[in-house]
Amino acid sequence: ELTHGAANVSVNPSGVVGISWLQRKIASIQQDSREGEQVAWNFNETYDLFFTASLDGGDTYLAPVRITSRSSKPLSKHASRFWPGADYMLSSAASDGTFHLLWPDARTGIFQLYACTVRVE
Repeated sequence: ELTHGAANVSVNPSGVVGISWLQRKIASIQQDSREGEQVAWNFNETYDLFFTASLDGGDTYLAPVRITSRSSKPLSKHASRFWPGADYMLSSAASDGTFHLLWPDARTGIFQLYACTVRVE
């Protein structure tokens, strides 16, 4: 199952609209209940950051591009209680027209902040 969320929108000085978002892939998990509490045994969620841009003020968008080179895979099932670190996800357009993205990434198993610059040509 794929879900999308935690999106950011920014507009550069030329009017190019940039949108970045996290895409979450959830694999099926086996659940069991213990004393009325559900326990997830096979935690399996991954996250990737994507980006797209519109050159015409939002009427149409370029094909989405995956920004992350490796998927995030948190080690703990507790990381999935809400969008992973969404409050640490930012997007900004610079005066030179580039977009600067910041996102939580758990490719090593633990969340760390990653950043990159995107140029739309």
